Amino acid sequence: MRRQIGLALLVLLSGCSTLGYYGQAAGGQLALMLNRQSVPKLLQADGTSPELRQRLQLSQALLDFASVRLQLPAEGRYQSYVVTGRSAVVWNVVAAPELSLAPLTWCYPVVGCVPYRGFFSERRARREASLLMRSGYVVHVGGVPAYSTLGWFRDPLLDTFIRWPAADVANLLFHELAHSRVWVDDDANFNESLASFVGDQGARQWLQSQPEALAAYVAGLTIERRFSSLLDGLHEQLQAIYSASASDDRKRRQAADLYARFRACHVSRRQQLGQGRYDTFVSERLNNAYLASRRTYDQFMPAFAALFDEVGADWTAFWRAVEHLTGLDAEKRLARLQQLLELLPDTSGQQQITNQGDHEHADEVECQPFTRHAASGELAG
Repeated sequence: MRRQIGLALLVLLSGCSTLGYYGQAAGGQLALMLNRQSVPKLLQADGTSPELRQRLQLSQALLDFASVRLQLPAEGRYQSYVVTGRSAVVWNVVAAPELSLAPLTWCYPVVGCVPYRGFFSERRARREASLLMRSGYVVHVGGVPAYSTLGWFRDPLLDTFIRWPAADVANLLFHELAHSRVWVDDDANFNESLASFVGDQGARQWLQSQPEALAAYVAGLTIERRFSSLLDGLHEQLQAIYSASASDDRKRRQAADLYARFRACHVSRRQQLGQGRYDTFVSERLNNAYLASRRTYDQFMPAFAALFDEVGADWTAFWRAVEHLTGLDAEKRLARLQQLLELLPDTSGQQQITNQGDHEHADEVECQPFTRHAASGELAG
């Protein structure tokens, strides 16, 4: 059994890398499979703690909802549970050039090329990151609580997320199940943005009968999206700097200044941004690689929201429209997604008013490049 699983994983995960990478990937997946506990048996066992029993029951209710309401392939999935004893199951390494927001990609059979490289060991991930930094890349290492094997294996529930708030568990499970329904080779931005939309929309619909929980979920998202809006502005202004016809030294100085201004902006809006929720991240981890990674997961999320509205919020029609998109070539698919983005209402003016009202212009100077989308030439000249 171990040999068969190992060979299957080598086929699944092999690519332009070393045998050592294949080995850690196969070994990590094998460890999960060998340590699975049956969810039905845990629910019946006297020794299962009340807390775990409740969380497992929640997961099964979410899977039923995913199958019936969201038309996701939940049958037979997440019927086992694994205790990893860790904060993450995989650590992803993302890399970008010093003067670019275009991420480095790695290619594998089955999944195609993706802008991240996953390791079951944080130590191995950080060693890979160190090697990339020596080659001149900016890197970001992030822990991942779950991942999808796209139906190759029966993915388990994990202790890395099972005790999260119920709405977040719902979002995560719906996200991963969306990958099992739709995956387009070599188009990570499409895949992850679609899954992000499905996770969020599915969680909102599941919470419709729980007004207080829905309000808390939306409040958390509001804070997150305020921060994301600022990151969009940072991404836009950095893109203008890096694409300008200036010397590398000038670009470095401008980028460093922009990052410093972003940190000052964050400090000035700390109260609206979760009162410290992002402090460590902004001061220690924010860089080109993270911005590149973030764009992978949410670049087209608003486009899928627009598509969902376009088909009358009907999941059958939505999945039919998504499947049509998967049949297009990459250029036409991108054009359609851009068209959907253009259908979104322009809220930039209202955003400015909201931003300015927060502190009576106290943060206007620090946040101006990120909230008013200054002309490209202003910073890149």
